[in-house]
Amino acid sequence: MVFQIAEEGIRLSYGQVRYLLGQRFANTSQPELGLGMVIDSAVDSVEIEFAATGEKLRYAAAAAPLRRVKFGLGDEIESWDGRAGTVEEVRETPDGLLEYRIDSGSWIEEADLAAHLSEERHDDALFAGRAGTTQEFALRRRTLRAREKMRSSEVRGLLGAKVDLIPHQLFIAKNVADRSATRVLLADEVGLGKTIEACLIMHRRMISGRVKRVLVLVPEALVHQWFVELLRRFNLQFSIFDEDRCRAIESGGEGTENPFLEEQIVLGSTSWMANAKGRPEQAAAANWDMIVVDEAHHLQWSPEEESADYQLVRQLSEATRDILLLTATPEQLGRDGHFARLQLLDPQRFSNLDDYLKERDNYGEIADLAAEVIEAKKIDESLSKRVGKILGGDSPKQKGAIVDRLIDMHGTGRVMFRNVRSNLGGFPERKAHLIPLVGSDLAPGFGEVLVEDDPRVEWLAGFLKDNPKQKVLVIGSTRELAEGVIEAIQEKVLIKCAIFHEGLTLLQRDRNAAWFAEDEGARVLVCSEIGSEGRNFQFAHDIVLFDLPTRPGLVEQRIGRLDRIGQTETIQIHIPFAAGSAHEGLAQWYQEGCNAFERSLRGGSNVREEFEEKVSGMTEIPAKDWDKIIGETREFVEVLDEKLEEGRDRLLEMASFRRTEAEAVTGKVRDEDEEDSLNQLFVDLCDQLGVAVEPLDATSITMKADTVFSGEAFPGMRDGPTPGTFSRAQALEREEMSFLTWDHPVVQSSMDLLLSGEAGKVSFAVWPQSKDSNMLLELVFVVECLGAASLDLDRFLPPRVVRVLVDKAGNDLAASISGRTLDGVVKDGDVTKLDGERGDRLREAFDQVWDRGHEFAEAHSKKIIAGALASADKTGSEVLNRLESLKNKGNPVPEAERLAAEHEAASLENALNATRLRLDCARLVLIGGAAESFVIY
Repeated sequence: MVFQIAEEGIRLSYGQVRYLLGQRFANTSQPELGLGMVIDSAVDSVEIEFAATGEKLRYAAAAAPLRRVKFGLGDEIESWDGRAGTVEEVRETPDGLLEYRIDSGSWIEEADLAAHLSEERHDDALFAGRAGTTQEFALRRRTLRAREKMRSSEVRGLLGAKVDLIPHQLFIAKNVADRSATRVLLADEVGLGKTIEACLIMHRRMISGRVKRVLVLVPEALVHQWFVELLRRFNLQFSIFDEDRCRAIESGGEGTENPFLEEQIVLGSTSWMANAKGRPEQAAAANWDMIVVDEAHHLQWSPEEESADYQLVRQLSEATRDILLLTATPEQLGRDGHFARLQLLDPQRFSNLDDYLKERDNYGEIADLAAEVIEAKKIDESLSKRVGKILGGDSPKQKGAIVDRLIDMHGTGRVMFRNVRSNLGGFPERKAHLIPLVGSDLAPGFGEVLVEDDPRVEWLAGFLKDNPKQKVLVIGSTRELAEGVIEAIQEKVLIKCAIFHEGLTLLQRDRNAAWFAEDEGARVLVCSEIGSEGRNFQFAHDIVLFDLPTRPGLVEQRIGRLDRIGQTETIQIHIPFAAGSAHEGLAQWYQEGCNAFERSLRGGSNVREEFEEKVSGMTEIPAKDWDKIIGETREFVEVLDEKLEEGRDRLLEMASFRRTEAEAVTGKVRDEDEEDSLNQLFVDLCDQLGVAVEPLDATSITMKADTVFSGEAFPGMRDGPTPGTFSRAQALEREEMSFLTWDHPVVQSSMDLLLSGEAGKVSFAVWPQSKDSNMLLELVFVVECLGAASLDLDRFLPPRVVRVLVDKAGNDLAASISGRTLDGVVKDGDVTKLDGERGDRLREAFDQVWDRGHEFAEAHSKKIIAGALASADKTGSEVLNRLESLKNKGNPVPEAERLAAEHEAASLENALNATRLRLDCARLVLIGGAAESFVIY
């Protein structure tokens, strides 16, 4: 590492690379960014501006995927102000920059070069005897094809997650991630995988380039769990921020005024950030692309007061395009609070609470029509007219688009997703065991305190003795109750016990939860109410509700620790209580009035609003006096179920899960899993790049990078041996194995490293056995679009490979002779013989074929670009038509949203029109007699 001091500050040299202001570089892993220019150089980083795409990217200087761009004599160049010509002279200025004199006599400084330029000097390298092997050329072409397939995949970003393929999760992830802005509330019932859905959405948008800066806010107790899950399942290494880290960054000197600008992906506690002085304002000013907020029901709001957490998220939502709110109990704290959270997502649509409450109860007609559209074999004229009457104007023709528009225009629209077990099916049963006990009278308050000789402790000790192999989760409302229970149990039973409450540090909680999860670990985990959120214990099948809260949502959250995807057995719910106590009355109210133990209670917030005050007033009333309220509740729940089934929940469930579409997405991911083209390509790439690969079995390998490509060059690869598998099933079984898919950073970095190097760019081969004497020139181009990553141009035009194979007569034989066929019959030619008299005799014929090949490629690229423009225009029109339809039906559409849609459509058109054709690699093949003098003997 060499430091050099200059007037503009520190220049840094790593090896032979010196980053000086004004120098031009290309991103070797993303050549479609165009020509970049150094705009800032620090001790360990360099910032490059790519003017063609509007991107400014900062790289670690030691591992930047950058190549210095230097044009040579004879190259065609152009300046940003339109001066163009052929380079006739190159010189270096005292400042270390280049200047080019073109044939007009004008000098063009390096910093003034047009951003769309690229280097094409394959022919010079070939005839100078610097060609690589045909094997390298074939690998490069295969890699280009693989990258095209990867970036055009409909399920890109959904492949790499180390998760089971759950249709409703994949449906939501693709539906939301493909929107121009993802502002939604994920509110699936407890245990259905909201965290996985949110991470899939985030991952897909990050892989596509639409999202780079992400802030995840969670309850303090879940920070470490989220960190581990993001890394283990999605290969995303978030930086955990707290007050100590922020202060450390701020004390680091110049350029650290806002600590949140130091990292791209950040994870932190909601309560810390909301209550730390100045942090909400700094976070809101940090230009995030996406905000994710877990357990969003804690964002409390009323017309009179906003909580600090709510104020924080409101500030962030106003400054951020994408926001995901997660909660299993969206209406736990009432409809007012639920409305306020919807308002964070779309303040124009949800602008008035009274209007929202009136509208939400009138969805039956729309739900019936949407169901009819889904079930119809085709949309006939009669159905189309009825749809048009509701939507206003012309309605879409595709069933899915019609249903989306119907949902979009009523109720929560497509802002909220909520799946329920009853709609999905396939979940285990729940069996409630109400256990009346005779013994000391329990204190008032539904049993949230222990009493002397508490009969519940005696029962629990006996249950544990009788079931010595069962894992048992015990939940009570307070820390004091949890500590008392575990102390009492350990006096009566010799058993491994763990405790989990808010008085422990985050690390202690995580360790105790992990110990409970181990096969030979704790058999009992006793939790305070904090254990009822966010934790996954589906490996256990028994839960003891040591006391009962008065909120149905909290009961569901408690049971949801076990009732989750992956649960394999009937969940046994044990509710011990003193016979005749108020605790028994509450247990019977939940069981007989709400049926909340053995099913997930629909409309729990409605039940809470109707009965919470009455139930709270029964805290000292014996069980025999609960009959009236139990009967009233049973009738209320029956009417509520009918009402929900008539409209509102059906419409919401249609938005959240459509089985045919969900299974189609799942099938595409499964097809990619089973397709084995990645396996051999990745092994070949590793071999080319010097990464040792040893097979473990048919679907798994061990990788070990050499000193050249270790560390940051291969994100996701350890310093030592790294085991990996191409099998999803094996990846889920073997915690230590990386799941190798097209989305995995190791796979992506191996492809980038190969394509950023010189290997395979030029090749010379012979085919002496052929009877005909001929010349073939195989040219592989990439049609690539220069545009901002936020536009997600891969939707319409991923880097497309165009291969031409031109013979001496000027014919394109690519359709009749595949690359693989040619690879199988040719062998390396003696490239040194091209740098001489024989090479000179070939050059004239070669130049004609070279020009002809470029003509064929240009014709192909024009068709590709035209198709992409048509697709982008159709998508933009659909978005604008939707907004116009919403406006015509009286739904407020923010002017900013309409302008953003128009701006995106125009930006897409401009970017696609600026698409360029770049030659990536070339192979000259001499056939028959023409090949004889170039054979390597």
